[in-house]
Amino acid sequence: MAQVHVKFFAIFREYIGLKEDWRDIEAGMTVQELWDAYVANAKNPRAGNIRAAFSVNQRLAKPETILHGG
Repeated sequence: MAQVHVKFFAIFREYIGLKEDWRDIEAGMTVQELWDAYVANAKNPRAGNIRAAFSVNQRLAKPETILHGG
């Protein structure tokens, strides 16, 4: 199991209810799967309706990008 540091900005911060978080992830977990986990527990139920752009290590990432600890 690895751990990732997640940061939320603007409307994402408001809807998810977090500024940042450290999350344990399973091997092979994708960016989309991690986002879906946050949406499932979001402070605002409309979080799943937001069109999101993701970045990994400050680079634009596709939803199917596999995450690694760090």
